[in-house]
Amino acid sequence: MPLIVTSNIFLLFPIFVSFFKEEWVFFGIAIGMFVSSVGFHYGYEFYKRSSMTQSFRMLDWLLAMLGTLYVFYFIINSPEDINLKIFLSSLFMMTIVFFWYSYVLQNFKGYRRLHPWFHMFAQITLGLIVLFL
Repeated sequence: MPLIVTSNIFLLFPIFVSFFKEEWVFFGIAIGMFVSSVGFHYGYEFYKRSSMTQSFRMLDWLLAMLGTLYVFYFIINSPEDINLKIFLSSLFMMTIVFFWYSYVLQNFKGYRRLHPWFHMFAQITLGLIVLFL
């Protein structure tokens, strides 16, 4: 199995954390992100241009944008210490910058090498945000 598909296993971390913290909105978004990301990356590796792969891609992007907005809302409305909120917001912003950096590099063949690392870094960051806020 290609690394870009297997790195999606890190998507389970925010699912488990949000379940145990009873953060149900984020739990639903995280499950949707897991299903759509695995579906898209698996489909892209093995079926390239199928309509199902394109549907998973669109769903993956939509849930990623929804998840990003919700995480910012979650951080802003958290009653925790401002220093912790700034630290976690900075970590989350670095995740977004890392995604765009790897996405821009996909034309230079760097995407397949960097995007699995994005999966790992982003999901650990999201899990930590839900865990500590």
